[in-house]
Amino acid sequence: MPKTQILKSEIQEIQKLKDIAEIMSAIAAGNLQQFKSVKKILSSPYELVHESGVIKLSLLKHLNSISGLSSIWGFENEEFITFDSGQITHKSSTETVNIYIGSDMGFCGKFNSSVKELAKGESGERILLGKQLSGFKTRPIPLPALKVKGTQEEKSSHIDRLIKQYSADIINILDSDAKSINIVFNVLHNQTITLHQCFIDRRSMIESDLSNINHEFFDLYSRISEDQSEYLILDPDIHSVNNAIISIKKQLIIQLLSSAILDSMIAENHARSTSMESTKDEAQQIMYQLNKQMAKERQARITGELIELITSFTSLNQAV
Repeated sequence: MPKTQILKSEIQEIQKLKDIAEIMSAIAAGNLQQFKSVKKILSSPYELVHESGVIKLSLLKHLNSISGLSSIWGFENEEFITFDSGQITHKSSTETVNIYIGSDMGFCGKFNSSVKELAKGESGERILLGKQLSGFKTRPIPLPALKVKGTQEEKSSHIDRLIKQYSADIINILDSDAKSINIVFNVLHNQTITLHQCFIDRRSMIESDLSNINHEFFDLYSRISEDQSEYLILDPDIHSVNNAIISIKKQLIIQLLSSAILDSMIAENHARSTSMESTKDEAQQIMYQLNKQMAKERQARITGELIELITSFTSLNQAV
C-alpha cells in the first residue's frame, strides 16, 4: 500500500477518536451543568472556606446547632464531625467504616486512581462507591443512575431525591456496631480537584444510660384554644429529645454523604471534560502533522512522477 494511503487511513482513525472525544466532552459538560444546578437545591451541610490559602470544608453552623441542643439537656458534647482537607489519613480501626467515592465512568485521568490508591492502603472495613474502583476483594457499589427526563428544574429535583435516597440506603446498610464513618471524596473548586476526608464519630448516636443526666425542668407552653387563656404545660421526655438529636445527626450524615457524592460527580465530569478536551486538542495536533506529512509524500510522489515523465520524454527525443 502506498505511504499516502497509510497516512490517510491513520488520519481517518485519529478523526474518529477526535469525534468521540468531542461527544464525551459535550456529555460531560452537560452533566457538569446539570449537577451544579442540583448543588444549588441540595442543602449541603458543609461549605468551602479558605485558611492560609488552603481550601477546607466547614460544618460549623450545623455543629453549633447540635451542640446547642445537646447542652440544653446536659448531654456530653463530643466532636461529632471533623474534616481533614490536607493529607488524607487511613482509619484502619475495626470499628470504622471507610467510604471511598470514585466514579462509574472512565476517561477521568487520575480522578479514580488517587481514590483507588488510598483505598488500596486501607486495611479496615471499606465501602467503595463507583464501579471504577475495581480490583479489590470488596465489590464496588454502582453510583445512582441519574438519567432522568423533564425540564431543568424537574431533572434537578429528581436527581436530588435519587442521591438522597441512595445515601440513605448506604447509611442504613452500615453495621450498627460501627463506632465511626470515614468518607473520602473529591471536590472541585476554582478548576482544581482536591481530595477531602470527613470523619464522623457515631458514639454519641448510640443509646446510652441517661439516668445520670441532670435534667433541669423547663416549661413549653401551648395555648389550648384561641378562645381560651388556658395553656398546656409540656416537659418533653429526655429519651424523646435524645432520640430526636440522634435522628438529626443521622439525617445530617445522609445529607453529608449526598453532598460528598454530588461533589465527586461534579469533579468527575470536570475531569472527564478536561481530559476529553485535551484528547481532542492532541488529536487535532496529530492530524495536522499527519496531513502535513501526507502533503509532503503526495508532493514527492508527484515530483517523482514528473521527473520520470520528463526523463522518459527526454530519452524518447534523443532516440528520435
